[in-house]
Amino acid sequence: MLLEVFCSFLGPEEAAQQLDLLLNRFGSFKSILTAPEEELVLAGASEQTARFLRQSTELARAYLEEDAKSLKRIFDTKSACEVMRPKFLGRENELMAVLLLNGRGQILYCDVLAEGSVSSVPIYKRRLVELCIRYNVQTVFIAHNHPSGLACPSRNDIVATRHIQLSLKGIDAWLSDHIIFAGDDYCSFRSMGLLELIGQSMDEEWLREIEAARQLEQSLLYAEENGKEKPRK
Repeated sequence: MLLEVFCSFLGPEEAAQQLDLLLNRFGSFKSILTAPEEELVLAGASEQTARFLRQSTELARAYLEEDAKSLKRIFDTKSACEVMRPKFLGRENELMAVLLLNGRGQILYCDVLAEGSVSSVPIYKRRLVELCIRYNVQTVFIAHNHPSGLACPSRNDIVATRHIQLSLKGIDAWLSDHIIFAGDDYCSFRSMGLLELIGQSMDEEWLREIEAARQLEQSLLYAEENGKEKPRK
């Protein structure tokens, strides 16, 4: 298929030569389509060929994103993956996407929220909270990719998820899942039990804060009634 396409703008001999170079370098059709333009050129492809392959990937992503919109409602992580996965097709850097749903599971918003370097993605909590308030949503899915190819969550991923859960809790929104894509693989914080563990630690911290506030209130009331600070034990 690639040879036939290459022959449409290259001579048969040159098309076959460039295709052989790309297959020897990248090993598969998918790896060729998702490789950066610079890497394609270094492997022996012409700039015209490299640009064509990059545009083909962009067209494929646009098609898959539009096709995913035909999924009217999101019921679980699997259906959320079908909608969000196309956002990461051919991406070279880490990025974070967000999916916002109404109470009936209908999609209100699905787009890239932030893009970062290969090793990290900035978590724009303020932007996320603004979107949730603007769309008046209750259910939120977030997803990011690991270009390294390993879908296992890192310590930073867990900490970032906790910060996001705290931010959403303040506006009565609910983080349904955090999904990490890595090539054809993905992992779900919910299926791994991480969301529940993070939620439990948040609840415990919340109770400690409430108790600390109660004790401070008692001290202030005592001081107001007696004109002095309550003795400390």
